[in-house]
Formats: sequence, C-alpha cells, structure tokens
Amino acid sequence: METARLFLRRWNKEDAENLYILFNDNEVSSACGLKPHNSVNYSRHIISDYFSQEPFTYLIELKMLQIPIGMISLKTKEHSNLVNQDDELELSFWLGKKYWGQKIIIEAGTHLLKYAFKQLKKRQIWAKIYAGNDRAWKTLKNLGFKYQYTRKSVELPMLEERRDEHIFLLNAQNFIYKI
Repeated sequence: METARLFLRRWNKEDAENLYILFNDNEVSSACGLKPHNSVNYSRHIISDYFSQEPFTYLIELKMLQIPIGMISLKTKEHSNLVNQDDELELSFWLGKKYWGQKIIIEAGTHLLKYAFKQLKKRQIWAKIYAGNDRAWKTLKNLGFKYQYTRKSVELPMLEERRDEHIFLLNAQNFIYKI
C-alpha cells in the first residue's frame, strides 16, 4: 500500500535490525505495554512469530528514507481481546520516537481504515491505548475514533505492572476520508 509519503508493507526478517533499533526505545515500547527488544534475534522472532501471523500488520516506511519507522495493524478477533465479530477489527500502531509529531500515523491510519471499511467491508474498528499516552489519544481522535470506556488496572505481564486502558471505537458510517 502507498500514501503520499509512506509505503505500508509486510514485515520480513531483513527488517529485524531496524525493528530492534526502533523498539529498543523505552518510551516507544512502554507506550505499547511491552519491554524494549533486547536483541536483533528477538526482533526477528517477533517478526516471524507475530507480525507475519497477523494478516493486516504492516511496516511503515517513509518513502524518502526507505527504512522502517513504525508499525500499523488491523487485528482480527484471533489476535485481539476487543474484537468479537467478523465485521470488526482493532487498529494498533506505534512509531519510532524521532518520527513523532509528523502526522505519519494519521496518514497511514486513514489509508488503512479506508481499506478496512471499503475493501474489507468491516462495520467498526476498535482501538485501545494506555493511560498517559496523550499522543495516541490525539491521533485516535484525529482519525475519528470516539472514546467508549476505560478498563481499570489491566495487567501488563511483560512490564510487571498494571495500567488503565482506554477503549475507542470508529464506525464505518462515521469515518471521514481525509486523504
């Protein structure tokens, strides 16, 4: 998939080093409720055992740099604890810290949501963020998502802590195509 500034493509094992560099940042990984990657081999494992198993998980590549800068995904009910129906998906995303504030997720997300609603014929898309992630809250709002509820004290086993989790929803009829 392609937007004005981005390529969205499937991850492959050759992307492991870039994934390690991007996700080794504690601010990035913590916002996702995960620990930083500790090696390129671990990143390779994540690509092969997780990213390649999810049918709509894409690497975000900035065209001008031709390197991975983040990830965006539409999770099916097999990979999400929010999705219960076949006509629903869950949007998730993260971006390398040096690319924050450039509306990259807005661009990638708008494209992927349009694909979900128009081509895949999905009725609604869920999203969740952890308390304190104000950037992601603003991004979801800009994409048209509406806050639904908060799950209190959700366990994050990898971080050995608990956080509140905010749940958002976007219905097909409320999605406005911005690009």
